[in-house]
Formats: sequence, structure tokens, C-alpha cells
Amino acid sequence: MNTRNKQAPLDDQLELSRLSTMYSEFVSVLDDMPPSLQSSVILLRDNESPTEYQPISYTTQRYRLQTMFYCAKLLVVHECIRFELPSIIGLHNDRSAWTREELNIARDFVHTLQSVPFHYLRGNGEPGIELIRAVGSVLLEISQNSDDESHQQRGHTLLNIILNILAKLNSQASDKLIEHLSNASVASFPSSMSPD
Repeated sequence: MNTRNKQAPLDDQLELSRLSTMYSEFVSVLDDMPPSLQSSVILLRDNESPTEYQPISYTTQRYRLQTMFYCAKLLVVHECIRFELPSIIGLHNDRSAWTREELNIARDFVHTLQSVPFHYLRGNGEPGIELIRAVGSVLLEISQNSDDESHQQRGHTLLNIILNILAKLNSQASDKLIEHLSNASVASFPSSMSPD
């Protein structure tokens, strides 16, 4: 029994190390994209000529890869923070730095949304909109629960951009996030000030 207790911390350390390695591999996944997907400028070989669909196809692929990547990265970081395992993602025990990291990833996600014409967002349908909603949910949590007022404000600013995009998309995800925001706002009122 005593040997088992000694083994558990070692197993935990090995698991944390393995997860940290996996996270490092994940964050570098976009580094190996083909040149045509790394830039908004289409790079063709000397003997190639562009066809009409290529610019649209490359932009669509790049946009989808980036939004999925930033959303997945944010959700991994958020879960590591939630379970207080910041070492997996290379952070120390500084809650302010944790929130700042989440906000920086959300900012990159929002910039990706803003970098393409609106019809690319609409073309991703509800699955793409669910990614936007997931990021919006993390931003809502930060804007309402962070101890740092500057983080709350930054989260609120990014959340407003996401809500505007979702409203333009007129999606079910927009309705869910706005309903969640309304419920959270009502819940944050003292009972004597409740709008009921």
C-alpha cells in the first residue's frame, strides 16, 4: 500500500509532463501549414496560374483552420485553468496571467473573424457559429468573474464584438448566448434590485 502512495505522485508528474508535451505539439500545429494557407496572399509555383476558385478555397480553409485552432486552444487553456493545472500550458500560479492568456487567445480568434468577408462566417453554418459561441461563453465568464477590472473590461469588449457577429448571423447560437448573458445579468443583481 505504501509503495502505491509513492507511485501516485510520480504517475501524476509523468501524466502532467505528457499533457504538457501534447499541448506544445498542438500549439505548433498551424506552423506546418502549406504556404498557400499561411498567408492571405496566394503563392503559386512559377508554372501555375490561379483558377477562380483557388483564392476562395484557400481563404475558406485558412479561416476554418484558424477559428477551430483558436477555439480549441482557448478551451484547453480554460479547462487547465479551471482545474488549476497551469503548468500543462506553461503558465505559473498567477491568476492574472491565466486570464490574460485566455483574453489574448480570444483576441486572436476575434481578429480572425474580422479578417475575412462576412460571407465566410455565414458559410460555416451552425458548426462554425458554435465555435464563436464557445469563445463567447469564456469571455462572458471572464467579463463577469475576473477580479481584475481591466480583464473584465477587455472580456466585455471582445464579447460585444462576438455578440454583434452572432446577431448579424441571426443564429440559434446567438440566441443561446444572449439568453445566457441575460440570465447571468439577472442573477448578478441583489435580490432587492432584481428586475422582476
